[in-house]
Amino acid sequence: MAAAEFALTQRVSRRRMLGETATAVVTASVMLNLPMIRIPFFQQTPRRPDVLGFTFSQLQCSPGYLDLDYQQTFKELCDLKPDIIRLGTYWNEIESAVGFEKTDWLMDEAARRNIPVIMTVGAKAPRVPELHLPPDIVHHAELNQYQGQQIGADPYVFDRVMKHTSLVVDRYKNYSNLIYWQDENEPLDHLDFADNHSIDERLLVEEFNLIKEKKRKDQKILLSNAFNIPSAPQSLIKSLELKPD
Repeated sequence: MAAAEFALTQRVSRRRMLGETATAVVTASVMLNLPMIRIPFFQQTPRRPDVLGFTFSQLQCSPGYLDLDYQQTFKELCDLKPDIIRLGTYWNEIESAVGFEKTDWLMDEAARRNIPVIMTVGAKAPRVPELHLPPDIVHHAELNQYQGQQIGADPYVFDRVMKHTSLVVDRYKNYSNLIYWQDENEPLDHLDFADNHSIDERLLVEEFNLIKEKKRKDQKILLSNAFNIPSAPQSLIKSLELKPD
């Protein structure tokens, strides 16, 4: 997923660059009364990518963020007939009064439409602030005071994350359209908007082994990395060096 997101970013950046270049060329042609120059790139017929998907976050739809009805928004996006959807399981939401209600609805709707799903599990999930932790975990780890912590290095937090991961996998593993489990989201990266916190490597490996033990045989496990300088090369190498059982 990270590789796909990176590739998409590169295409968007290139398209934006070409667009700005074309605008400059057209402006210069008009101002100087020159013949219009045709740019082949913009004469291409739009083509649907071989694999088209998106990440959906109910948190982004919430009041004060995008102020959208998450169910209606999800239905409209699913009407585009994506090949795959990535959903996040948000620990703080699951342990609140909301519980699994929203995630259950999203999974049921995707299953009804037979859309393959990637589900993230663990302490980190897509969208700012990345770490969606229950209040007691934030308080215990004193995350508001210290930056750059290894989440899960503390035994209490380690155990709580493992229990949460086990609960989520048990709840959703039998959905036939769930084809990938993503173990944490960019777990080893140090991102500014996540206060440079990352996931402890031992926790990551134990989560991986837990998911492997509980998942269906046909489901696969993903690890992701952010293309974030300067932590990207180091986190990618660490991910490749991890050796789960």
